[in-house]
Amino acid sequence: MLGAPLAFIINGVSYIISAVMEMFVEIPQFSQETRKNKTVLKNFAEGFRYIRQAKFIKAIFFTFSVMTFFTAPMIIYLKQMTIKSKLVCKFLSYH
Repeated sequence: MLGAPLAFIINGVSYIISAVMEMFVEIPQFSQETRKNKTVLKNFAEGFRYIRQAKFIKAIFFTFSVMTFFTAPMIIYLKQMTIKSKLVCKFLSYH
C-alpha cells in the first residue's frame, strides 16, 4: 500500500540530501592559458585516451553499453505489454 508514496518520499529526501552535499563541492579554477591551448576535440580525445588506459572505467563503460543494448527494447515495449496484458494501476490512474 505504501509502494509509490514511499518511493516518492525516498526520492525527495535523497534529492534534498544531494542538494546539501553539492554545497560542499569545491571546483578548482583553471587559468585562461590552460583553456586557450585546448579545443573541444582535444579535450574529447584526451577523455577517450584516459578511458582506454583505465581498465576499471573501460569495464564499466562496456558493461553499461551491453546492459543498455539489451534493456532498451524492453523499456520501449513495456507500455504495450502492459496494455495487452490488461494490467491496471488505479493508484496512478493508468488504465
